[in-house]
Amino acid sequence: MLKSRLKYNEAKYFYEQMESNFKERKTEEFKHCINAFLSSARSVTFVLQKEFRKYKGFDEWYELQKEKKFKDEIIIKFVTLRNISLKEEPINPKYVFGVLFEKGVKIEQDDDFIIETDASSYVRHQYKPGKLTPKKVIEENIVNLNKPNIFLNCEFQEIPGVNLFDICKYYLSILDDLVTECEIINRDTSHFF
Repeated sequence: MLKSRLKYNEAKYFYEQMESNFKERKTEEFKHCINAFLSSARSVTFVLQKEFRKYKGFDEWYELQKEKKFKDEIIIKFVTLRNISLKEEPINPKYVFGVLFEKGVKIEQDDDFIIETDASSYVRHQYKPGKLTPKKVIEENIVNLNKPNIFLNCEFQEIPGVNLFDICKYYLSILDDLVTECEIINRDTSHFF
């Protein structure tokens, strides 16, 4: 097994531990796994470069991959998060509590704002006691569901409004694609071009 695949598997393991600890509400363990995941996931590309730099055309191939896959603003912020976690302080997630409301249901804490949607739609709303939610925000966040429910989600404070798990899964998928491509090239040939 390639060293880069082993490093990827390590990152995937920490991601799975993050999910498990989040579901079990193990807050401290969850935070530790976030920081371990950030470090491990970011290291996959370093191991990949070390492992394949010896192959003809790898450097050019890798530069093309960086242009295609790592120019996304979210990915750039992900790298920044890893740097903060590794060099400055542990990353602490932001927990987002919300309720999916059916038309006519009032928001708690004495708010008398009623969500205006059709009966088949529900609204995802970040709970803010004592504050009204502008209608524009409500309209932008309508989702169709079978029934209303309460949700607890998590975000990186440095990337507000984006689900922490979605970002991590997205980053893992990019890494998996890179490693898989290198595995295929390693098996079939000894050069990238």
